[in-house]
Amino acid sequence: MSFQEIIRTLHCGGAYVVLFFLTLTILYSAYVAFSTQKNDAILRKLSLFALIFLHLQMIVGIVSYFISPMVQFNESTMKNSQLRLFAVEHPLMMLLGVICITVAHVKLKRASVVTFKIPLLYLLGAILILSRIPYDLWFSI
Repeated sequence: MSFQEIIRTLHCGGAYVVLFFLTLTILYSAYVAFSTQKNDAILRKLSLFALIFLHLQMIVGIVSYFISPMVQFNESTMKNSQLRLFAVEHPLMMLLGVICITVAHVKLKRASVVTFKIPLLYLLGAILILSRIPYDLWFSI
């Protein structure tokens, strides 16, 4: 197995872990926000795990970006939807999703009471991430 295949497998498999913790964090933060409970240790730990795995996924994704043959920069990149997805759309949307989730985590850490804005930021980050996952390749690991 080559280094490129290992990175691709890590990146595709790591997405499941990220989405698992992100889903738990979204659901539990929404529960805490709408039940007007105080910010508790379970939510903080869930949020921290989601953030750690998300940032690890981002690092593996950056490595994958620079070694992938799917990332090409030439005159046909923007005309080809598959090349454009890997070169521009996927990295940009993932970065925006990571930013939203990181902001949500920081707001959660500082808040004594969870407001509805925190689960919405997590949800926005998840939607941005889910919008540009190349599902045809993701399921083929």
